[in-house]
Order: sequence, then structure tokens, then C-alpha cells
Amino acid sequence: MEMAGYDLPGDKERIDHRLMRRSPVRLFHDLVALEDVVSWLASNGYHVVDVDASWTTSRHMFADLASAFPACCHDNFQCLHEGLAAGLADALDRSSGVALVLRGFDTFATSCWTDAQGLIDLVCEHAWQTAVGGRRFVTLVQTDTAMDLPAARSWAITPWHLDAPAQADPTPPVSGEI
Repeated sequence: MEMAGYDLPGDKERIDHRLMRRSPVRLFHDLVALEDVVSWLASNGYHVVDVDASWTTSRHMFADLASAFPACCHDNFQCLHEGLAAGLADALDRSSGVALVLRGFDTFATSCWTDAQGLIDLVCEHAWQTAVGGRRFVTLVQTDTAMDLPAARSWAITPWHLDAPAQADPTPPVSGEI
């Protein structure tokens, strides 16, 4: 199943469009809002990969992502990069988009800040490459505590507010955001 890029203005109210408007990585503190978004994505043809990301070591992160994306190996970022690309290509051939849900990510960010930042950077890179190709890949990061998560390169991680009007994202621009 293939879904082309967005058809503005027709798609500007869609949740997936609103998610990607500022960043391919969106931060959730509200579990009900997260479940609503995940449900919407699944019912609209997205392949949803839901991962318990409360890792305390990077080794656990690599192992769990290798299980979630079978093409991934389990020991370094280069391997994860290549495996994620293959896994996304396969999933996008069968769906309208891919959503990666990282639950409990604040545990990993607290335990392994540098690798948490590396993971966010990696998914951002793949999301933008996917978008340039007219496809959709979004990452939903759930944290149990309010915290600033690593902003990868110049990508901003912005909170999600389901009740925000589509025409005005309530999140102020982050320094360095384009």
C-alpha cells in the first residue's frame, strides 16, 4: 500500500500531518493521548512498531530494536542504521506509513544520554529521508517524567497536544530549528 505525500490543504487536519509538521519525533507525557494517536495511525494503515524503551543499557536498546526490526543487528549504530532502512522499506511496501513508539524512553535517556541522542538522530534522519521520498515515518517518544530529551542535530523534539488546532502548532520554535 502506498500513500503519497500530503495533499495540502486536504491533509492539514490529519493527525499524521500534524505530527510531522514540526518534527518527525514527537514527545508524549499523556498516555491517553498517545493511545489515541497510535490507534488513529493503525486504523489509517500505518505499521506501528511499539517498543518498551525503558532500557538501562545500550545493549538492551540494540537487542530490542533488532527484535522489532528483524533486519537490524544488535550491536552498533551503523548496523542499526542499515537494518532500520531495510525494515522501513519492507514495512512501507505494505503500509501507508510507519510509526515507531518508544515507551518509557526517559529511563534510557537518563541512563545512556549519548546513545539516546544517537537513536533520536538516527530516527530523524530516516524520517526525513522517508518524507523526501513521499513516504511517512514518525516516532512517538513517551516519557513518564517531564524532561528535555536530546534534540538530534538541529531537529526539534516537540510535545504533542492532541487538542491543539491544526493551523497553529502550540509548540514554540526551538533554538536552531528551521
